[in-house]
Amino acid sequence: MKKLVFTLAVCAIILAPHLARAQAWMAGVNTAIQNGKYEDVDRIAANNPGAQGAIALYLLQQAQSLSSSNFDKAADIFATATPFVSQIPADGVGQAVQLITVMLNAADVASAGGTGCAGASKIFTSGIGMSTQANISAQSSGLRGTALSSAQTAIKSNSDCETDSLDDQISLAQQPIAPLAGVHGAIVPSND
Repeated sequence: MKKLVFTLAVCAIILAPHLARAQAWMAGVNTAIQNGKYEDVDRIAANNPGAQGAIALYLLQQAQSLSSSNFDKAADIFATATPFVSQIPADGVGQAVQLITVMLNAADVASAGGTGCAGASKIFTSGIGMSTQANISAQSSGLRGTALSSAQTAIKSNSDCETDSLDDQISLAQQPIAPLAGVHGAIVPSND
């Protein structure tokens, strides 16, 4: 019994600073979301580089939870997660893929119904970018194709919707990918 109490005490001492940091960034992210100051999330993530993956996953969860009640705000939150999705650790990638898929489906529904055009465009733009991240594409190689197909359908069915940034993202995503230096016989320039 004494060993158990001692072990729990040591775990509490070790974990307390980590929990405090998580609570601090989460409170800051929640404040940014409530105030619509999504640029503040960039600052919070910069101050918590080890938590960027957790921040991205949290933002994806928040976006999904708002997708049926406040679609445009959900789209803004979803877009805010985009730069940090690549930092999601392996044990969270499966959940991230599910959340991205749910948001792409919500954008599909909004786009097909002719409502939420701006939000849908923002979700498709961000979803395409997220789907090209190595951790996400390794978990779900078909997500990129799904995102591109849905985005192209949305553009065709909503001709009066502003889709310039979505068009740009589709064009970028359809570009051939250059081979990585040093991979499969690629020529690696020297510094000489």
